[in-house]
Amino acid sequence: MDGFKSLELKEFKGIRSCEKALTFSKFNLLIGPNNSGKSSILEALYLFPYPHIDRRPWPLPSQLRMSELLKRLHGRMESYIYRYTGEARIKGAVKDKVVEITLRQGWNFEVKIDGKRVVTYETASEIFGESPEEFRNHVAFIPNSDWFLQALINALSQEINWDRVEKSGAHVKIVRNFISKVVEDKFTELTIKYNRLMLRKELFKGIPAYIDLRDVGDGIERFLCAAIWLEVLKPKVVLWDDLEASAHPSLIEAAIRWLAEHDWQVIASTHSIDVLHELVISEIEDARVIQLRKSSNDVLSYKLLSIEELERLFDSGQDVRKLMSWG
Repeated sequence: MDGFKSLELKEFKGIRSCEKALTFSKFNLLIGPNNSGKSSILEALYLFPYPHIDRRPWPLPSQLRMSELLKRLHGRMESYIYRYTGEARIKGAVKDKVVEITLRQGWNFEVKIDGKRVVTYETASEIFGESPEEFRNHVAFIPNSDWFLQALINALSQEINWDRVEKSGAHVKIVRNFISKVVEDKFTELTIKYNRLMLRKELFKGIPAYIDLRDVGDGIERFLCAAIWLEVLKPKVVLWDDLEASAHPSLIEAAIRWLAEHDWQVIASTHSIDVLHELVISEIEDARVIQLRKSSNDVLSYKLLSIEELERLFDSGQDVRKLMSWG
């Protein structure tokens, strides 16, 4: 697996320390109460394999480079350091390498890979045996952010970027195989008209209509744009915050099936019982639920639940989201 094997945080955002390092499988769902560390984990993982200040996966514009995206999510970079001063430490096993990141005020960082300090993005990509573009696109992060979604839509709507989408076939495959199965309308492709993303709808006798993507619902808009982006980008790891946001249960089913059919690692957060039910029904191999909690002194702990354990909890009528006590 080319993704993450473990993660340990110290003084990162609202987490003072971890009781033990988190471990990951191929398909991971993070659950827990508000402020239990779900988004913090995803944002920490987004800094790997190397927190280059200009890193932005295709086709996102310059204002969506890593530092700007994280700043827009929280208002200031100091929010990434516990109690807003000092330094945050993040340690993770990525592929067969151990990466340690120290983040200081002013977005100053130090990176060590297998114990040796690395000072350039190019050197880091060589260590991982990837081209600079592959390395840049190693991790894709989808925050629950309207601003991010609009920036992604604007970027995809540009002809220079849309050519790459059309060559991949994602604009047809995802619409026909997933979107058309969760709505009453027969949509056949996503295309560009009037500098906007439009869905082609088949009416009676084969007469087409073109519907603005913004008019078919927030859930479909969010999933479709993210899915097309990921389909073309082909990252090694997908980080998705609030996977269920604005999504009907049938769309949640389609999203999980689509994510699971690819060879990437998925680490997503959710508050939705529908997402957890679908994880059981889908019978995804090498999947787990990571149940998080944070103590009163900001120490993060967790419990791993297999799909079989999750199914037994459902069968006994228990809501796993509310089971927050363990030894």
